[in-house]
Amino acid sequence: MLWALLGLFTALPLQAEDKLIDGIKFRLGMNTYSDDLKIDGIGNIAQKNKYINSKLVFKEEIFSGSLGNYQRGDEAQGYLVITLPETRMGKFMFKGWNIDWIFNGKVQNLPPAEGSNQTVTVSGETLLRQDDAMITSLTNSFFNNKDLAFTFENPDYWALSADITKNALLLGYSYGVFLPIGDQHRFFKVSYGLGLGVYQYVVDLNLCEKYTVTQVLYDSQERKNYYEGNCVGKVQIEEATLTGVYGSVFQSTVFWERVTRDSIMTLLTLETAQGFGIGVSDAKTHDKTVSTNVLFDRIEFFSYTYRFK
Repeated sequence: MLWALLGLFTALPLQAEDKLIDGIKFRLGMNTYSDDLKIDGIGNIAQKNKYINSKLVFKEEIFSGSLGNYQRGDEAQGYLVITLPETRMGKFMFKGWNIDWIFNGKVQNLPPAEGSNQTVTVSGETLLRQDDAMITSLTNSFFNNKDLAFTFENPDYWALSADITKNALLLGYSYGVFLPIGDQHRFFKVSYGLGLGVYQYVVDLNLCEKYTVTQVLYDSQERKNYYEGNCVGKVQIEEATLTGVYGSVFQSTVFWERVTRDSIMTLLTLETAQGFGIGVSDAKTHDKTVSTNVLFDRIEFFSYTYRFK
């Protein structure tokens, strides 16, 4: 599949309208990750949970009603990115290349995975940890003597968490349609495309004396609580570096775009991606492999692109 995608990219012309790079984009938005961290033979030990440690671009109440959940994510997007040329096909259609990257993105204090965790309430605190079956698997089949000594000191509350540092570069090609209003304005610009990327994820596995969750927000639309999760007494026990190539199918929707010869301005862009492949790496000090997916969605609230002449 990846070689097929690469063949498609190389068969298409990268240069459009006699420009290799169209411009420089300034943007304001967030990336939302879908981390699903597994240990071979153990199972899913930590997982991104949208209700734990999500962040807000706009914290003011005036934005919560109009933007709702769309302002939540894991980290702000890189503020600057280059843009590649786009070719218009008739009045309503377009095609073109796009490029994006993540540089030293941080996801910290991943909570124990849903489906294999349990909640413990003690002295008014709410704690998360792996469930009894996962605890047994980790104790018997993964932990070394140093790890076991840590768990013996905190027998009732310890949990396994993770931090991930992310670097990724994605190149994609897409086709789309839009509703033109005049010569400059485009509404409901929708595109579908294929992407091919390279990545490096550095995964730190951490033992916590306890993993606390504290309510920070209630969403009346979804009727869900949002929490801050924290790995208390964090001790790193393992590191794994996952590298490779991945492919994706992505879809993007832009609510409004204004295109002139000198600039492009957009308002509210939503993009989702479905990836192919999973990153796998041997752990450094434990006789197991660590794996996770390489997926991220994004919302771009506003962008301004300075176009090269």
